Amino acid sequence: MKPGDLVKTTRARIGIPEGTCGLITHSKPSVQNYEVEIYIVDLVGSKFVGVSRPFLNIDLEVISESR
Repeated sequence: MKPGDLVKTTRARIGIPEGTCGLITHSKPSVQNYEVEIYIVDLVGSKFVGVSRPFLNIDLEVISESR
């Protein structure tokens, strides 16, 4: 996964149902575990306008890769 990829969530979080789509804006390695990547995702949907949330790589599935 990399910035620009369209993704969907694979498990629900508080206020964010499973299957919510979003666009990865940037990523950063975890401070404590360098094998875990943290992705900042701009969520898509009428109730998520302007909402960005951090997700772990295990919580996301790529729908469409950027070129």
